Amino acid sequence: MLESQKPAQGLNQDQLNAVQRSRQTGVSWIWGPPGTGKTTTLAALVEALMEDGLRVLVVSNTNAAVDTALE
Repeated sequence: MLESQKPAQGLNQDQLNAVQRSRQTGVSWIWGPPGTGKTTTLAALVEALMEDGLRVLVVSNTNAAVDTALE
């Protein structure tokens, strides 16, 4: 588990693994069918990267997806 990961975020082990792997690489793809927690995982990843002192750019092919991520 990540040292900065808060259990209250409610991430499952696969999501925690995705956040951890993504923190160790320059570019990451998080893919999954609807309802699998991609946006929740993205939010946790952005929070973790910002806690690391990094700036984060979130992009998507639709404005709706970015709007959802920002919420």
